[in-house]
Order: sequence, then structure tokens, then C-alpha cells
Amino acid sequence: MSFLKIILILLSISPFLATTTSFLKTILILLSISPFLACFSHEESFFDPVIVQLPEMNGAQVEKLDLDDVNLECTSWRVAVEANNLNPWTIVPDECGDYVQEYMTGKGYGIDLQRVCNEAAIYARSVTLSGDGKDAWVFDVDETLISNLPYYDHHSYGSEIFDRTRFDEWAETGMAPAIEPSLKLYEEVLNLGFKVILMTGRSVLGIFYCQ
Repeated sequence: MSFLKIILILLSISPFLATTTSFLKTILILLSISPFLACFSHEESFFDPVIVQLPEMNGAQVEKLDLDDVNLECTSWRVAVEANNLNPWTIVPDECGDYVQEYMTGKGYGIDLQRVCNEAAIYARSVTLSGDGKDAWVFDVDETLISNLPYYDHHSYGSEIFDRTRFDEWAETGMAPAIEPSLKLYEEVLNLGFKVILMTGRSVLGIFYCQ
């Protein structure tokens, strides 16, 4: 029986007990301490404290939180690499392999490439060439003009130690595709009159097969 019910019962019989002055004192005492007593009651009553019960998290929700943390960490790592704020590194962190794969094969990488090439083209058009044939535009080859993504697709997207021998063997197959936005930029700077210089760390055969 709840504390409030007890009070109501006592009040209902009070006319019969009203002659007893101690009864009224008892009622007043009970009313004064009722908030404290109600806190220890296991029954629902008027004085029960308000408790907000949060929904329990299932395994999928916990996993999502963990995935969000991983994505934040890997995004921070990628930005640090791109800004050259990271100490020399050799492999992509194990927990970021899937993140890098999703970025490289998703829309984000393509959008970034297009944006960079658009900005470079705007700059190229703004330059007044000297006309002496000495105005040059320097392109890196790998991951700028051509993509080695098919190679990294079979090598954990950088999550394993780079093997120069295996890479050279793959490069000599001539299977590296052109990066379309960069190819358009390459053609535009040539048409504008720039002399194009290519930089690469490929072997001689690798250079031959990427022409």
C-alpha cells in the first residue's frame, strides 16, 4: 500500500478520532516527512521521484559509435597526411584500411580530384606567358596523371608495407589508367603554351609503359 493511500485512509476515519489530539499531530508529522518517505517507496505514488529511463543500446548502436570514432580518427590522420603535418609513415594504419578504400573508390576522391584540377586550370589561364618557351608546368606522374588504384586494390589500400619489386612488375604491365580531370588539365596547359615536365620515381620500363 502506498504512503498516500495510508494518509487518505487516516483522513477518512479522522472524524472518529478527532477527539484524540495526538491523531492530528500524527497527521502533520506524516505529511511533513512524506517527501522523504516517498523516496524509499517501491510503489508508484504521487511523491515518487521522476526518473527518466534512457533506451538501452543494442550491439549495432555500440558498433556504430565505435565506427564513428574510427572514422573521426582516420579523417584526422588523412588530413594530417595531406597537410604534410605527419611524421614520415610507411603504411596506412590497420584500422583505416576500410576508410581509405571507401574514400578512394567512392565519390569523395573523384570530387577532390576535379576540384584541384579546376583550381589549377583557373591559375594556368591567369598566367601571362613570356613567349620565350621557358614557361613550364610540372606534373607528377603517379597518382597525379595516372592512377595506381588497381594495384592498391590488391594490396590492402596501403595497409601493407610497400613492395617496390611488386609495384614495378605491376607498373610494367601498363595497366595504370589515366586520371581524367588531370588528363584534361594536362591537355589544357599544353594548349596554353606551357612546356610540360613530368616527374616520376618509376623505373625506365615503368616510364615506357605509362606513356
